[in-house]
Amino acid sequence: MRVAAAVAMVLAGAGVGAAPDVPEDTVEFRAHQHFGLSVQAAWTARLAGAAVTVERTGRKVRVRTVSQREMVALRRVLAQSRFSELEERYGCLGSCSDFNECRLEVSQGGRVHKVVVYSPAAQPGDGAQVWRFMSAWKAVKRVAGLSGLKDACP
Repeated sequence: MRVAAAVAMVLAGAGVGAAPDVPEDTVEFRAHQHFGLSVQAAWTARLAGAAVTVERTGRKVRVRTVSQREMVALRRVLAQSRFSELEERYGCLGSCSDFNECRLEVSQGGRVHKVVVYSPAAQPGDGAQVWRFMSAWKAVKRVAGLSGLKDACP
C-alpha cells in the first residue's frame, strides 16, 4: 500500500491531477519487452485472474498468485495514469523491429487498450504521456515480480 501511496503523491506532484475513483473491475494484462533484435533480456508477463505468469529468456516459466492488495494498487495506478487514454504508440514512426520496445495491453471493464513505447526517445511533446505509461509499466512489473530488471524503454 505504501508503494501505491508514493505513486499517487508523485502523480499529484507532477500535475497529473487528483486520483480518480478506482474501478473495481477485473484487470488483466500482457506486458512484453525486448531490446531491439536481441532476445537476451526479453520477458513477457501475463495476468489472468489472480495468477501472473512470467516468461524470461533462458529461464523457467514462473507463476505466482497476486494478492488483493496488489490488485487494488495496480488498479489505482492504472486509473491515476489514465492508461486507457494513452495513444497506441510512442517513439519510432517507421519500421521498428530493431528498436527497444515495451508493450503493455490492459483489459479492464470489458475494454482492452494496448500501448507500445519504443526507445530511443519518443517524439518531442510525448514526455508526459510516456511518463504516464511508465508509471503503469512499473506497477505491472511490480505485480509480475520484475521490478529489479532494466527497462527496454525510457
